[in-house]
Amino acid sequence: MDTDISISKLKLLGDKINLIDIRDEKLFNQGRILKAKNIPIYKLLSDSSFYLKEDECYYLYCEKGCSSTYVCKMLAKEGYQVVNIIGGYRAWQQE
Repeated sequence: MDTDISISKLKLLGDKINLIDIRDEKLFNQGRILKAKNIPIYKLLSDSSFYLKEDECYYLYCEKGCSSTYVCKMLAKEGYQVVNIIGGYRAWQQE
């Protein structure tokens, strides 16, 4: 499984994916990728088993891709299937 995905490849997957925006609620409300669920980074890392299932794949993004890269590495160590969206929300806006 790839650990990173580009915006163009993400768009090919359609909207039937588990898409998580890890930014804070304020940024999420200012703009997001459609169909994304907002789970701020501190919530996701503090109680990942509450939000995620080990048998499902999740696509994560932040503002620029740095925080989501870190979060994906942490969650992968816990056994979750996670993919970082390269460039984050800013890359989505530019696409």
